[in-house]
Amino acid sequence: SLFIEWVTGAFNEITGYDPSYVGSMATLKDTHPDDLDRVRADVQRTLQNQPTVTEYRVFNNRTRNYVWLSISRRPVWDEQEQRVVRFYSVAKDITERKRAEDALRQSEARLRSLVETQTAFVVRTDMDGNYTYCNRPFLQRYGWVKADLIGTSYLATILPADHEKTRQTARACLSSVGEPVQVMLRKPRQDGGIDFTLWEFVALRDAEGSVSEIQCIGFDISEQVRAEEALQEERQLFIGGTTVVFKWRVASGWPVSYVSPNVCEQFGYDPRQFLEDGLLFQSLIHPDDVERVTAEIRDHVRQGRSQFEQEYRLRHGSGDYRWVYDFTTIVRDAEGTVKHFQGYVQDITERRQARDLLMEQNRLTLSLQREKELNATTQRVIATLAHDLRTPLAVIGSAKEILSRYFDQIDPEQRRERLETIGKQLQYVTELLNDLAQVTGASLNQRAPQLAPVNLVTLCQITVKDMQASVAAKHRLNFTTDGTLHTIIIDDVLVSRILINLLSNAVKYSDEGSEIRLELASREDRIVLRVIDQGIGIAPEDRARIFEPFYRVQGVGDIAGTGLGLSIVQDCVSLHGGTITVESAPGQGSIFTVELPLSRA
Repeated sequence: SLFIEWVTGAFNEITGYDPSYVGSMATLKDTHPDDLDRVRADVQRTLQNQPTVTEYRVFNNRTRNYVWLSISRRPVWDEQEQRVVRFYSVAKDITERKRAEDALRQSEARLRSLVETQTAFVVRTDMDGNYTYCNRPFLQRYGWVKADLIGTSYLATILPADHEKTRQTARACLSSVGEPVQVMLRKPRQDGGIDFTLWEFVALRDAEGSVSEIQCIGFDISEQVRAEEALQEERQLFIGGTTVVFKWRVASGWPVSYVSPNVCEQFGYDPRQFLEDGLLFQSLIHPDDVERVTAEIRDHVRQGRSQFEQEYRLRHGSGDYRWVYDFTTIVRDAEGTVKHFQGYVQDITERRQARDLLMEQNRLTLSLQREKELNATTQRVIATLAHDLRTPLAVIGSAKEILSRYFDQIDPEQRRERLETIGKQLQYVTELLNDLAQVTGASLNQRAPQLAPVNLVTLCQITVKDMQASVAAKHRLNFTTDGTLHTIIIDDVLVSRILINLLSNAVKYSDEGSEIRLELASREDRIVLRVIDQGIGIAPEDRARIFEPFYRVQGVGDIAGTGLGLSIVQDCVSLHGGTITVESAPGQGSIFTVELPLSRA
């Protein structure tokens, strides 16, 4: 027999037990009949020295209602008697959680019923992905005219982000003719909204047995998807997970009235800092984000919304800020007055960093492409200039030759004509050179450095990858870094020009199959970039002049070039406040070392 030795007042409160039960035999008379067998089985396991946790209903004699309890039992084993002599039980009232779970299940059932009974969309496309048929519900839902839609691509009616997924589904159904392939696609509406639709693609054969069309049957599941998202957020309030839950009251600074148990693990805070010390939720938001966050909340309250999403930075217990995704619910009373806000906050720092890195990569890739195009344009301008200069120089040379040989034999009028010809041609040459200065000078060196945070490792990787793609297997381009530099303050346009020209020269003057290496490191307060090749090398007498415009070293043979590349590099290095040096010898390759001021972001 089991006897009750002691219970807390809180236990009496949630169960309705009479305090006089202490010292009497324990019974299960108030346990819900449907739960009796499960409770008895767990009690027996406890008596066999096994801890148990049981969820069951108990009748509360004061409220005259059943309440759900979660009972944790811990047995006490007597070594001398070799049996359990007593056990301790801890009870938690989980009635509200159970009610919420029941409500969730009922909502899910209703949503499933909604999807199963709604009218389906039916469309067909040809093998090129153009509509050949659309049923009335499909046209009515999205406000399209059948005559305008037939013959157009199905991708035009699908969100661009889902285009590749659509193509993959079409290929999958064509590889298994007659078998349905399911996919969820987002479709833009005429009012600017987005529908979530569930589709089954099936490849159809014609009378000859050839696959001629793809039939697609779809359902609008927008309400189900959004409800499931909301239900998932509600579940996390009760079952925890990676999401942190805050509740804050409508008052100055937003006093926190509830935090989920995983606050400590996720953000490094003790819940008592909020509930006892009065830490304000608004004080955790990054100062640069507070105005935006509070303004958005005011707008959503004024618009009468019940839920909305935000992204902002939240202070970690260590003092650092972390990017979070906040799904906020506005809780109102029966009169519609806002009682409090409830936020499900999820750490998305890594996701934001990955997104920012991708955006930086795309930006640097576009910048590098512009610099390559500018470099190519400069080369074309120089080549065109060289061609255009031949004619006036030839005319000048011819006039000079006549004047030199026959000066005394020709009359003054003929001398004057020859001198005018020389003058006109010199003016033409001057105009050509002025045009060159305007094209190249303004874009290459007449600009102030535009310093900004840039991921230099990414810039180097993109440059080497792009250069490797352009030379294919003719050369092996490698990039190495000591890992000390990532996001720093530089002018990425100037650095791109430095890298493009140094790597282009290394490729141009190196044998096929040789290695070209770009190295990135730091030295005290300097960025160190080194381009190392195994090319023809530079003689001592040329090294002093290689940075002069249009100068080309001896022995380059028929290798094309204008002699401007290293001049451009030196201009860019100087504008950036850096230095460039070269180590080289004929037949032993070259090492160009660029040092720039180091300023970390």
